[in-house]
Amino acid sequence: MSTGGITDEAAIEGHDLIHNAEVEEQKAHGDQALTQPDEGDEPLSTTKQTETGTGSSGGQQQQQKQGRHSTMDKVKEALHIKK
Repeated sequence: MSTGGITDEAAIEGHDLIHNAEVEEQKAHGDQALTQPDEGDEPLSTTKQTETGTGSSGGQQQQQKQGRHSTMDKVKEALHIKK
């Protein structure tokens, strides 16, 4: 008997497919990507700190956070409807 829905496995595979496509889009387009990294993931443009303590400073990280746009802002900008 069919329940009319999708299985958990199909839902997970669909989610993974979309997630992987978003990750590839972020890699290909960097800061110009229409998608944002998942919460908890580092933005692609930040540099990781090395063991010697060099890397991006707190000021640079703050500027990057301020410069981030929401996905909707990027879509509006791409469609030229941003007000």
